[in-house]
Amino acid sequence: MTQLEHIDATDYRTRMQGCAQAFIEQHQAEHLSGDPQLFERTCLHLVHALEVPLFMAPRLAHLALSQHTR
Repeated sequence: MTQLEHIDATDYRTRMQGCAQAFIEQHQAEHLSGDPQLFERTCLHLVHALEVPLFMAPRLAHLALSQHTR
């Protein structure tokens, strides 16, 4: 029997938040400042492209947007 690899939840969250920040930086020019569609697109990207759990994606997207500077 093999042991399952230990996953650090904090490290995972930090990495996925970084992915959200990268997505925002790449797509911010497509949206007006404060446009909620960028938030929605970021959530969808996290869930569909990176398989982030649905409950976690909005929190990560919110954190990434709050730390983002234009």
